[in-house]
Amino acid sequence: PLEAVERLWQQLNPSGSFCVYCPYLVPLQDVYEQLRDGGHAVQLVMEDCWLREYQVLPNRTHPLVAMSCTGGYMLSGIKVL
Repeated sequence: PLEAVERLWQQLNPSGSFCVYCPYLVPLQDVYEQLRDGGHAVQLVMEDCWLREYQVLPNRTHPLVAMSCTGGYMLSGIKVL
């Protein structure tokens, strides 16, 4: 994701909002640190995307037994000059 952000950063207007998705935490953490340490963005928020599927059966509902532990991670923020 860092290479993609570097390529697209010029196209984003100042005060523009952005969101970056990555299925893995570490590559997105590199983007977070670059933007934070460089002072390129404010209100940086990194969140994990977790989707819990439910099985609906007659007279009972419960989460699926075999689920993925994560749906990936999102980094969002606002570009500054």
